[in-house]
Amino acid sequence: MSRNIPFGSVVKHKKSGKYGTVEFSSFGYSVHTYVDSNGQQTLEKTAAMKESELLLKYKLVKLPKGCVIGEYGGVIKEDSIDFLWRMVWDFGRIGEVRGVFIATQKQVSNAIGKYIRFGEVLGKYSEVGGILHEDCLERISVSSGAIEEISSHLGSTWSGYNPLSYVRYDCKLCKQGFYADEMEESKNPKICIYCEDEELQEEGENKNENQY
Repeated sequence: MSRNIPFGSVVKHKKSGKYGTVEFSSFGYSVHTYVDSNGQQTLEKTAAMKESELLLKYKLVKLPKGCVIGEYGGVIKEDSIDFLWRMVWDFGRIGEVRGVFIATQKQVSNAIGKYIRFGEVLGKYSEVGGILHEDCLERISVSSGAIEEISSHLGSTWSGYNPLSYVRYDCKLCKQGFYADEMEESKNPKICIYCEDEELQEEGENKNENQY
């Protein structure tokens, strides 16, 4: 089959798979021709990419479960991709709680339906909180590169409030509600750090008693 390879490029080799063929060539950039099962050709010129990334992009090799091709190539876990989110939560006469923050889709999905307690963020005695609903959140289309660059300076909360920082979880032992960081610092995600400290202390005392 005839191919139109740009002048000056040097074809190295080609790889074939179930869905077609990718030809690799180099001339300061990657030029590759993808031929699908119907014989149609797609010629692309991109920044240099590794051969393995091109093969994955065109499904000539199997992509690991739960993984995707990153914006700049490479295989990354889908759950690890950060997105930019905007929150607008209307509390009626009290006002709105707004925020722009970074989180993965999984983190946001896990927070939907959870109780969020912001506290007195809209004034003294306001005690703002409620169940987080999907319609309060909007995913903003921003490149991964921009998110990574700005996050290195601003962190995960770019402006306003990040609802993920105010999720309330119930401890399995004491039944008290705690914020995410008080649960995440515990080795057991279902137990707060305070109950975990008590458990560790009791284990230490029991171990000392058994030694005598």
